[in-house]
Amino acid sequence: MANKKKKGLTSLEKYVIDKISVPQYFNDYLYNTKPGLTKLTDSCDCSSICPFHDDVNPSFRFWKSKKFFICFGCSISGDVINLHRKALQHKSHKAISRAEALKDLCRLYNIPIKLEKTAVKSELVLDVPDKKPEEKPLNAFQQARKSLDMQSAVVEHRKHFTLDKFIATNQRILHNPNISEDIRIAEYAELDLRACIACSLVEEQVKSAQQLSDKELEGYL
Repeated sequence: MANKKKKGLTSLEKYVIDKISVPQYFNDYLYNTKPGLTKLTDSCDCSSICPFHDDVNPSFRFWKSKKFFICFGCSISGDVINLHRKALQHKSHKAISRAEALKDLCRLYNIPIKLEKTAVKSELVLDVPDKKPEEKPLNAFQQARKSLDMQSAVVEHRKHFTLDKFIATNQRILHNPNISEDIRIAEYAELDLRACIACSLVEEQVKSAQQLSDKELEGYL
């Protein structure tokens, strides 16, 4: 009878094993479950008494290079997913699948996951936002068009700024009831003339690629 081919790790399993070490999980969720346990470290191979059976001599061992643990007393072994699976079974006294343990481990460590269904199978995968498509670099014509649009927008902005600023500055004089109608008409004519001159000056400044600051604009008023 042919040997059954061992199933490889899924991309989510690899991600979880890389993100959550056996010592990290052991210290976070098993260390306080019974007295006598020793905290594990990621920096080297280490051992402790087993959290799942009566143990006097440390039989639970972790190998840093393999990201792997084994208990020589109760014969459990594997990666951090297997360790969490054993912890769930030990607490609930019922069978827990590896997929259930993986899903619950992701919940504990706030790893976003989703169930991805295909025609062949359903599989838990890492739930990451779709990447936005990279924008293609603009060619010479598109760059020139964009630059022209930006200049046009600047011109319009400067026009409105100049007119609004000029009107606000002269509003008190133009609506003063003590000023005669003839003088007010003359003031409006002067306002219109100066505003037109200011707009023309702004357009010329932009066309010559000179950026006008607000202080420079105030010089026209």
